[in-house]
Amino acid sequence: MIKKYGWEKNDMVLNEYEKRKSWTSAYLRDKFCVGFRTTLRCKAINNFIKSLLELVQNLEHALRDYRHNELVSQFKMVYGKLILTTGLEALELCTVKFYTSEVLGKVKTKIQRVVALDIINEENISTTVVLKVECDMRQHIYNVLYYRNTKNMKCECSL
Repeated sequence: MIKKYGWEKNDMVLNEYEKRKSWTSAYLRDKFCVGFRTTLRCKAINNFIKSLLELVQNLEHALRDYRHNELVSQFKMVYGKLILTTGLEALELCTVKFYTSEVLGKVKTKIQRVVALDIINEENISTTVVLKVECDMRQHIYNVLYYRNTKNMKCECSL
């Protein structure tokens, strides 16, 4: 409209255009907005959208880190050198196929506890096997009951 009537250089029109930010408050004066002005609502919405965007970016970053760690773990499992540390090499080699290196460390400690046990005597009583087991870690002899029917074991030490 300004170009149509040639008012581009008119000082009064330019002065009114500079006051354009106060136009909205004059126009919305009789409208109920719960104490918010239009610009405040826009800022609140923009802040909300900005926080959502930051949340999505942080989730994406965490997911990227998780995938990276999984790839590194898988690479180590496939191409890493296996060092056999327990006395049960066959069992240890079998566990390598199923566990990552982090979990394998925990499994190895369990295997080492089994290696520390030495069966001194085995006695069959019906469906129960009574084992006398010496534990290198505690320097003690324990009685272990193995129930063949239920495939459960019980030890004096309750471990």
